[in-house]
Amino acid sequence: MERTIKSQQGYLLIVVLILIIIVGTLGALLVHTFVGSTTSAANIAQSESALYAAASGIELVKRNIIAYKTNCDAVTTSTPVSLLGGQFMVAGTRAAANSTIASAIGTGQTSITLADTTNFTSPEGITWINDELISYNSISGNTLQNVNRGIAGTVAAAHGVGESVVQEQCLLNARAGMPTLAAATTKGLRLFRQILLGRWFSLDGYMPVIASVGPIDLKGTSTVYNPTVTLDSPNLMGSTLVSGDTVDIAGSSNTQVNSNGGHVVSSDAGTTNSDVVANMPGLTATTLWNNYFNDTKVNIETSAVSRTQADLEAGISGETAWVNGNISFTGGTINIGATAAPVILIVNGDFKLVGNAIVNMFGLLYVTGDINEGGGTTINCVGAMATEGSTKLFGTTFLELDPTMLALLSMTNPNTNITYNAKPPVFKEIFP
Repeated sequence: MERTIKSQQGYLLIVVLILIIIVGTLGALLVHTFVGSTTSAANIAQSESALYAAASGIELVKRNIIAYKTNCDAVTTSTPVSLLGGQFMVAGTRAAANSTIASAIGTGQTSITLADTTNFTSPEGITWINDELISYNSISGNTLQNVNRGIAGTVAAAHGVGESVVQEQCLLNARAGMPTLAAATTKGLRLFRQILLGRWFSLDGYMPVIASVGPIDLKGTSTVYNPTVTLDSPNLMGSTLVSGDTVDIAGSSNTQVNSNGGHVVSSDAGTTNSDVVANMPGLTATTLWNNYFNDTKVNIETSAVSRTQADLEAGISGETAWVNGNISFTGGTINIGATAAPVILIVNGDFKLVGNAIVNMFGLLYVTGDINEGGGTTINCVGAMATEGSTKLFGTTFLELDPTMLALLSMTNPNTNITYNAKPPVFKEIFP
């Protein structure tokens, strides 16, 4: 019996030792797991904080660019900025490029070959082709690849060889680190990129075909068309006519917007939609000028080509032209600018058509006096119009806003204003 008890006591001692080892091992594992979980949680928290800092940094910079019209290249932070317990830096780069289509494309094609892709942002970017907005995420040679067609409410369309392809955007790259950029490890470092789309001659958020400090009167047969918006577009307001005074649409005149690649009437003699904005507060000659140009009239005139009415009648293209005095076309066909070589024409006086005069205009017409188109005359304008006086279109008129054309103007004259918005947003994280 005594031997049996001693034998059992020895067995129990072995069991106890085994249990102690097991418990000790489990304890060590639990401690390791706890420490690992704590470290993991700290890494996640650090990573999320860096994410918020990068996103917040971009939002702060966007506000300066969009609300205060700060130049894209001027927003670069030269030193780290402290935010949310960490640091961020943002670099802004304006991308302005233009080329032409080298091989015709259909509506479903997802790669586009250009004559030259020099200066187009790589690996991704946004471009205009006529009225269609297109994004891409890589470039191979002279080909834009993985193209997303008809974005931001625009409509995919077929495009032929030689059509203009234009890029105007602000590329923002943000880096954020915890607790500082210099001390951040991979776990505490986040990199983000956002593309802001350029809007040419944006008038306090509106992008009208005609902007006038004084009254706008459309009579006769006048059509004002903005193909970049639709009836249900958030950018419909102020997209065709904006006036600091009254707007009167009479007769068979109307405004039109995009509808599946075609035209649909938005406002006419019986109906006024939000694309027409009358009595815009604060619209003066000064604010109008400052929304189109980022330099004084004196400096713009000095840098422009001095022209006369005779020069315009002979034909001009691809320049910023300044005319002092009134213009009065009484007959004939006057061609100002061309599709690939638009003109910024600034008339320091009135712009008038009488008799049977026909004006074909490609670009921006800016008039410090009044625009007066008499009955029997014709204006065909692809681009935009602005006047510090009144606008009276009583003849046969067709005005179409063309963002590709206006983008070319921003390259013709660097003193034209470029504003940006965040739609369509291209916002992505770049993993370090």
